[in-house]
Amino acid sequence: MELWGGRFRQANDERLADFSRSIEIDGALADDDLVGSIAHVHGLAAAGLLSDDESATLVAGLAWLRAEVAAGTIAWDPALEDIHLNLEAALGARIGPLAGRLHTGRSRNDQVATDLRLWSRRAVADLDNAILGAERALVALARREGDAILPGTTHIQPAQPILFGHHLLAYVEMLERDRGRFADAARRLNRSPLGSGALAGAGLVAFSSGLLGMYARTPGMRKEDGWRPSQQGIPLAKDVWMLGIGLGLVERVERQPRVRLLLAGAVTAGTLELRGDAG
Repeated sequence: MELWGGRFRQANDERLADFSRSIEIDGALADDDLVGSIAHVHGLAAAGLLSDDESATLVAGLAWLRAEVAAGTIAWDPALEDIHLNLEAALGARIGPLAGRLHTGRSRNDQVATDLRLWSRRAVADLDNAILGAERALVALARREGDAILPGTTHIQPAQPILFGHHLLAYVEMLERDRGRFADAARRLNRSPLGSGALAGAGLVAFSSGLLGMYARTPGMRKEDGWRPSQQGIPLAKDVWMLGIGLGLVERVERQPRVRLLLAGAVTAGTLELRGDAG
């Protein structure tokens, strides 16, 4: 089953489908995707774009999917390419056409970027707890055995005697610096990409960003800042697509396009961009 591609006369090349499929990897984002979608539904309802009944139905369907994901009882369909299409299809099967309203005011770009930030935020919290546990273990050992004397070394030779406790606490200081780096990363992750869109963005996201514990984007934050903050573009891919096809020097094969969600029926050099991003 495919949820896009109706304008094309040819089926997708199976090699492209295998290349672009990511469900085996991004399945880990399932709960984050659902959490983000629930917040988005509440934001749409607060903006008056969903009725109370529509909002309740969508939230109930998404909550049901969260339970299915947690229980491990939901089966992913590789033909649906990624976790986002899989969850969209599962929600549609559960509540019907109303599931399509999740697209209102949110592009796939915002959705993926938000999912990754939510997942990364959880990963940072887990790493911080693990580092804190290591620090406590080192401090406990330093208290217990700290008076032992070690030969301190420099330039790969003994230099002066040091206390074992002092040596252990040096590692605690190093780990604390790592915790500070992760804390800075967490602060940056809390800047919401919701509303960045595929171009100039949408302004209906402050409420949903707050529900996710994120700062809403600023008015000047467009797509490059929201969901591609460190990417500078792939000039070669764009040249091949825009100039080559635009001037008739390269033939576009319909078996290898990608679609864009902002412009209905538009196609893009997504595969070229993906290969360019990969190196």
